[in-house]
Amino acid sequence: MNTFIRSFVLSIVMLTASFSALAHKPASSEYYLFINEQGVMMDAYFPLDRIDYALGVRIAHEEDFRGADLRSQLQQRLDQHLWLADDQGNRIRAQIRQTWNTWKDQNGTNTPMLKAELWFPLADTDGRITLHSDVITAAVSNHDLYVSVQSDFRQGVLGEPALLGVITKPSPQLYIERDGASLWQGVSSMFVHGMDHIRHGTDHLLFLFCLLLTAPLMLVNGRWQGRLTNRQSVIQIVKLISAFTLGHTLTLVMATLGWIPAGGQAIEVVIALTIMATAGFALRPLPFGHGGQLSIAAGFGLIHGAAFAENLAQLGLSGVDLASALLAFTSGIELQQLLLVAVVMPFLLVISRQLQVYFWLRAGAAAFALVASAGWLAERIQQIPNPLTLWLEQLIDIAPYLYALLIVAAVTCWLVQRSRVINAQVPPLAD
Repeated sequence: MNTFIRSFVLSIVMLTASFSALAHKPASSEYYLFINEQGVMMDAYFPLDRIDYALGVRIAHEEDFRGADLRSQLQQRLDQHLWLADDQGNRIRAQIRQTWNTWKDQNGTNTPMLKAELWFPLADTDGRITLHSDVITAAVSNHDLYVSVQSDFRQGVLGEPALLGVITKPSPQLYIERDGASLWQGVSSMFVHGMDHIRHGTDHLLFLFCLLLTAPLMLVNGRWQGRLTNRQSVIQIVKLISAFTLGHTLTLVMATLGWIPAGGQAIEVVIALTIMATAGFALRPLPFGHGGQLSIAAGFGLIHGAAFAENLAQLGLSGVDLASALLAFTSGIELQQLLLVAVVMPFLLVISRQLQVYFWLRAGAAAFALVASAGWLAERIQQIPNPLTLWLEQLIDIAPYLYALLIVAAVTCWLVQRSRVINAQVPPLAD
């Protein structure tokens, strides 16, 4: 009986330990690949408690990971345990560009990591690429390495990582098939990416809407009190969109070519300010009127273009691929902007015939844009999301309902206007 009890207790203890081990799954390594025609860039994340064991050193998270000693030790380890091979079997070793310490969320915990930016100059990235890695598994058997492709222009992978597979100690190699890669696939994907960038960019959509709000209006005594004709409104819309397009296309090209910085926190902060300024302009015009508005649209376009370029800069393209991606991305942006103008502006023109109704639409939209831009400004300065910006991220989901309200308002205004015209044409009854 005692033997049975002891066996039972031991079984419970072992089961408890097993569940505990499952609950505390060890941190894994992660590779993110950026593939282009010149080679492969890799962002490698190694858990500190595993890489220090593999290197035979003790690494504290507070250490400066850019030090020459650590980089030298890491380079030696990578030379022995990490390589890529092209379709012909030519092996290319990793070149460390930089290393630093970071944190990464894994298994519900914030795990200290050694991050290394690696470069593999493959002469031929077409066809199959073989990845071999046992950097940690050569020393630690219980370890997983998750490999994802972050960008591959000719495969149509742009920005969102796609898991390729998992490397373990029994299976230290992973095959990356690129037989279907083509320039056309990259161009078509980048075109769609440009459209999506506008369609899902709440801040850009709000900026563009505020820019369009004043297009049908006339300046009277320094205020928006009159209405332009439909022809004049269309001309003003064309001028505004052209000025904005010219501005952002210029900086998009310059930033993509590396002539000016692409994106960054400062640019995002300034974009929030441009939305705030444009919303303010929709409420109260600047002294120089529509002419000044065109200059503002072009100037603000320069800022937005630098933000757009961040999507291209991270791909690491050059030559034909870069030119094709730039043209496709820009075309996607412009087409989506034109579609937005085409579906929104006719209804704004109809509503603007009722200046009192249009005033409340303009004031409400501008006030909302001011509040939203303040939220984005706070988030981008502090680099911490706030409840307002988290809600704004979901705003795109209710956009169809907002558009439906715009249509209802336009139809109502048209019916009222139509009723007034009919009543004016009906002669009074004779006594």
